[in-house]
Amino acid sequence: MDERSDGGWRWIREEAGERLLALLVGADRTAPRTIERARRLADPETVRAALSLLDARERARGKLARAEALLLDRVGVEQSTSTDVARYKARRLLAGHTGQVLDLCCGIGGDALGLALEGGTPILVDRDIARATAARWNVRAVGAPLPPAVIADLAAGAIPPTPGGPSSRAVGPLPFHLDPDRRPDGRRSWSSRDLLPGPPVIGAWIRSGRAGAVKLGPGAELEHLPELFEVDGARIPLEIEVIQRGRGLVQTVLWCGPPASAPRRATRVDGARVTSLEGPAGAPPLAEITDGDPRIEAGGVYLHLVEPAVERADLLGVLARIHGLTLPHDHCGLLAGDRPIVGPWLRPLRLLGVLAGRVQDVRRWTKERGMRVTAVRARGGEEPALWKRKLGGGGADGTAVALHLTREGKRIRAWITEEIPPPPDHGGDSAP
Repeated sequence: MDERSDGGWRWIREEAGERLLALLVGADRTAPRTIERARRLADPETVRAALSLLDARERARGKLARAEALLLDRVGVEQSTSTDVARYKARRLLAGHTGQVLDLCCGIGGDALGLALEGGTPILVDRDIARATAARWNVRAVGAPLPPAVIADLAAGAIPPTPGGPSSRAVGPLPFHLDPDRRPDGRRSWSSRDLLPGPPVIGAWIRSGRAGAVKLGPGAELEHLPELFEVDGARIPLEIEVIQRGRGLVQTVLWCGPPASAPRRATRVDGARVTSLEGPAGAPPLAEITDGDPRIEAGGVYLHLVEPAVERADLLGVLARIHGLTLPHDHCGLLAGDRPIVGPWLRPLRLLGVLAGRVQDVRRWTKERGMRVTAVRARGGEEPALWKRKLGGGGADGTAVALHLTREGKRIRAWITEEIPPPPDHGGDSAP
């Protein structure tokens, strides 16, 4: 990319831009007096750009390293990978490799930050010069050298040249990270068929023989991904990884080449702490770990909430087998056992009762025992907020319990539980 290209960010490099940001940082940016003072330093368009930048930086706090120094916009922040997840992915890409990594469709550089902070050199590729410019700035803002960048439209099927050298085909199979646009027409799409670049181009990269990662949304249709990205009717082994940050799903990643080491993987990232569970999807089948109601209703049983990455990756059976747990019935999202298990994938609950799913029954049962329902979780179409409102508070002094609503056919079950707090020294990075 031409060093003189600014992608519309020239104002931030000028002295007036620096003074403008210094004025706006920490000020009440909604106050007319602040806006009036800002317009004495810059034209209205630049003032709007500065306000947008500061808003985006605030949105990026807790997500991107050195957010206060980055070039960002709101959509770029929403689409970018958090720095802790990016560093985890970078370590996988850079295993056994040091040097350059192609960061295709780099956006504002969320994944490039991870590559740079883990010792790699991202080669930035994007069709949007403003995004590529921001990504270069952002990599340098975290203390890494200014990376090379190429303005290229991958949707046209081109493999971009390495700056100052021959095509990337000629310089060897550099690892790649590809983040296709999931909002090609401005609206988010959960279908992998709507990606830009589309499946044929992504498939060509997957079959290029490189170590690679393709970032997709957390709602990607996992069961269809291998066939969707096949090229000329041929498939290659892929690893499908579902990544959870804290308690929320953030992305699905397709791994190809050497990093692809398992059919499915669920990964939880909590800052620098990373926990993974791997195995074949849907094995053992849920029917083999489903135990039915009698054992549950006999009492002395603990239920466990399962973190979403495990279910999304279809590894519920793997986790159940590891801990000797069973499933009360299909799709309930709870695993049962005769002892509480604390770990990164499981939150233990003490089972207090199982009732038919009728509001009046639950209200009467909890009231008779001096309990108040403080949380409602639901599967199968029930509305937690509606149940919570109908049940009422149950009194401020009652024992706090949680209600879990599940559906088995036409039958609704109400599981009443009490949360078991983790031990004080539990760090969440134990075995699965």
